[in-house]
Amino acid sequence: MTDDAQDSMKTKPPTPRSGLLAGGSWSADTIKQRAAFPHPGSVTPIREQVSHPGGAARNILLSLSRLGVPFPLYGAGSVGKDPAGQALLDECRQARIDTHFLRIDAAHATASRDLLVEQKSGRCLTLQHAGAAGAWQGEDLDFTRIKARHFHLGSLLALAGMDAEDKKFGTRAAALLAKAQAAGLKTSFDLIFEDSERFSRMVTTALKY
Repeated sequence: MTDDAQDSMKTKPPTPRSGLLAGGSWSADTIKQRAAFPHPGSVTPIREQVSHPGGAARNILLSLSRLGVPFPLYGAGSVGKDPAGQALLDECRQARIDTHFLRIDAAHATASRDLLVEQKSGRCLTLQHAGAAGAWQGEDLDFTRIKARHFHLGSLLALAGMDAEDKKFGTRAAALLAKAQAAGLKTSFDLIFEDSERFSRMVTTALKY
């Protein structure tokens, strides 16, 4: 082998990044249609009820998969060791979503949400149990070894692990986004609305990254 060939091997450029890694919320959702929201102490019949997998990370990946995007999709986060968690994993595999970074947390149940929808107005009230998704902090993600080009995190203000304090970055979400950026990934996040003092602080902190 010539010296030029050896130098070429030593300076071989890294494999280009491709695809989307979405992490955060994976849940079992139940949508309950009602004629109207009940007043305290009253009863309102449920007209229709549908259950299916949900969560911010799951929804964006499944939507892109169904659109037939030409780039790889990766899921990150945590589900419980239960039927709801297995349903999420099975759905991802059927949609060809890489679940290598979607771990099973035997200590927590899969997150769940009850979405109460008022049929006439379309208003929605969401009741959430964060479960395994809320306990996840992304400590298992090594972005230097992950091949994705883009990292999306969702949803801020709904995941206790991501909203937890970080001494250097302010929140765990900001720290994880900063870590992804430092490794060369593009970053984005989504969030829920919360009428509280922490809303602007947490969002502003994460927006830096």
